[in-house]
Amino acid sequence: MKKKVGWILTLMVFVLVGCTSKNVGYAIAESMNTDDLRTILIDSSITPNVGILDTESLKDVYEELAFEIDSFNHELQLLESDDLDEFEGELFQEVFAALAIYTQTIVDLMDQDTAFNAYYLGDDRDMESIYGISVLVFSKPINLDSELVEFMNELAKEEIGEAVYVNDKILVIAESDYISDIDQFLILAEQAVTKHVKAS
Repeated sequence: MKKKVGWILTLMVFVLVGCTSKNVGYAIAESMNTDDLRTILIDSSITPNVGILDTESLKDVYEELAFEIDSFNHELQLLESDDLDEFEGELFQEVFAALAIYTQTIVDLMDQDTAFNAYYLGDDRDMESIYGISVLVFSKPINLDSELVEFMNELAKEEIGEAVYVNDKILVIAESDYISDIDQFLILAEQAVTKHVKAS
């Protein structure tokens, strides 16, 4: 079961597109690409690059992830109580329930705003997938429960899921096994977003 948990979480990779036009999201990603970021990269050999994500491919990733987590939650419901106790059942169910709500919320945001833009800051040596940080810019304020965001960031400190920063119409996401310090990531995201939201 633990292997399956890891397999599901590896679906959180992002698909690349290459283009060079800039807007607020691109500028935010560029502003985060600092020496301070490089000090918290788990893989110090990575030189993060900034680019544009294909929104349809990104949405496909989250839809697949939401489906897999929902399927896994269904399997959890079928387990006997003794099996759940072996895996600290209540906590395990709480974690996957939160992941399910989070991923479905992201899918819903993308469904409701087909004009959203997405950018990456990360390792793009593999042209089939982007590993790192994503900046999503929506046309309307993001309605993401603050307690859910806080819980996701606590999970990210255990290298589960994604770290999340939300400010108005902007969502900054970091894969939890990409960075070693979630709090520092949140500081960097807040500084970059605040700078460019005010500037725009």
